[in-house]
Amino acid sequence: MVLGSVVLSLLVLDSLLFAESRFHLGILIFTLLEPVTWAFVALYFLVALAIEAMLAAWVWLRTASLARRWIGRYIALALAVCFVSSHLIHLWGEAHFDVSVTSFTRYLPFFAPLRDSPRLVKLGLVHPDRARLESMASALAGRYEMSRFYR
Repeated sequence: MVLGSVVLSLLVLDSLLFAESRFHLGILIFTLLEPVTWAFVALYFLVALAIEAMLAAWVWLRTASLARRWIGRYIALALAVCFVSSHLIHLWGEAHFDVSVTSFTRYLPFFAPLRDSPRLVKLGLVHPDRARLESMASALAGRYEMSRFYR
């Protein structure tokens, strides 16, 4: 619970910092933060700890009275499918030079997607020249649509 509260409070701090300055937390940023900011991080930590404790107590009481079900395995399977599909979508976006997929990565802290488009080229799943031409064509088509919109 404590580790989850620490991670959650740092994630809130990181998202607020990114929304204001467009960069994520780092060692240098930690040294530059003011004491007031650390007070708010402590407040986020305490609130998150209280919410997690109440949620843990509710889950404990709820699961103690229920019969054994297999819902945990289905939830784990759904999370694994989401994890794998997010990496495959990013891998496809990188192989096809789709900037709308790959540019979104910088907004997600701690997200390190798969990047192996050379292996896709070697396996023959992607033709790099054709993918680059399709990417340029779609970008130009988007610019053409925007120029028609602003006339």
